[in-house]
Amino acid sequence: MRRILALVAMATTFLTGCGGDDPGDPDPPTTGTVIVAIDPPTLAAGWSLTGPNGYANAGTGGVQLPDLEPGGYDITWLPVTDWTTPLPQSQTLVAGETITFTAVYTYDPLPLGTVTVVIEPDDVWPDWVLKVETGDGAHDRSGMGDATLLDVPTGAVTLDWEEIPGWSSPAPGYVTRTLAEGQVLVLTIDYTLLPAWPMEFVTVDAGAFAMGSPAEEPGASFVEWPRHDVTLTRDLVVSVAEITNAQWDEVMGGAREPSPTAANLPVTEVTWFEAVDFCNALSLDEGLMPAYTVDGDVSWNPDAAGYRLPTEAEWEYFARAGTSTALSAGELVELECEPDPVLAYYGWTCANASVKQPVRSLYPNDRGLYDVHGNAAEFCWDYYGEGYYDVSPAVDPAGPATGTYRIVRGGFYTAWNGACRSASRTWRTPGLTNAAVGFRIVRNAVPEKSGGGR
Repeated sequence: MRRILALVAMATTFLTGCGGDDPGDPDPPTTGTVIVAIDPPTLAAGWSLTGPNGYANAGTGGVQLPDLEPGGYDITWLPVTDWTTPLPQSQTLVAGETITFTAVYTYDPLPLGTVTVVIEPDDVWPDWVLKVETGDGAHDRSGMGDATLLDVPTGAVTLDWEEIPGWSSPAPGYVTRTLAEGQVLVLTIDYTLLPAWPMEFVTVDAGAFAMGSPAEEPGASFVEWPRHDVTLTRDLVVSVAEITNAQWDEVMGGAREPSPTAANLPVTEVTWFEAVDFCNALSLDEGLMPAYTVDGDVSWNPDAAGYRLPTEAEWEYFARAGTSTALSAGELVELECEPDPVLAYYGWTCANASVKQPVRSLYPNDRGLYDVHGNAAEFCWDYYGEGYYDVSPAVDPAGPATGTYRIVRGGFYTAWNGACRSASRTWRTPGLTNAAVGFRIVRNAVPEKSGGGR
């Protein structure tokens, strides 16, 4: 009996042990630990760690990352100035284990030199950028005017400088030199004052064109409608650019803009009446019959040989240069202040200028006329009439007989691109000045004499 009871007890113990929980045999671990170590430990080096199931982490310096899923892990090390950058590393993490990524950085400073930037003449202060071709851009410098730059890494260095209105600078706008260890490299930029442009003209033959904009033209306004056919019967002599400060001073006397760098900027801050006075003064200087009679009001003799402001129709005709597109060189893509692939080459607008620019510094249209799309807006002869296009004569239109405002054409240096289209039109009070409004002049072309007559 005792033997039977002992066997029963042994069987019970065996069965209980096989079917119960055993605290001495826990579940196996499911995660592991990644350690990131930097040598030397005091170096603030950055790193980027990726792992299974889209895991990504980044940090600076040494760190311990527990509870990570098993699988493959990759780490890349970020560069530290004057230290070598370790190669990327890869390891596989097993559940319950720890892997360590160690970055060993070695101090390896670049050999250095000195760059001195010298600007000539001393009264010119352009912005410049010195680019050091070490690959990371960390050693690039920028400044204005003369400067001495210490601790510049050796090798190829490139100096870029800005263009300054009224001055020419060495083309193509940058210079690349090689800096040797311990060397003092002197980079000199010589700016040359641009000579004043003479007053030059081109002849534009009479002809016909479609004036105004089509309704579907981007940026078009109702004041440019309806588009209508116009015939101009007078051949014109047209100034190739807007009248400049130097040209104004030559005709009217005085020093409107005393700075020599302003000589080739378009003259602005003149009233419409002062533009008329300029035309008459130049006509008298050249022995031509003035086109205008000023007696309280201004009257125009269309047959006079003297200089004058163009009519609005004449202005659009020579600005278009035979085209029917939004610009004299093609269509306009960017209406606002983003650089346009066509307009950027022909006009100064809010996209590429914040101040007036020297005339003739971009491309001309096909008639040889500069700045018809921007820089300074240009006074025309005509009074402004909102509905004038509905009643405009088909031949030699010259605007309404009366009005309050005078037409202004061509856009200007702070205008949105859409305001610089060939058809764009606006108006100004003739007795007021504006920093963005100037003028261009024309005169009737004198027919060439033929045969033996006098």
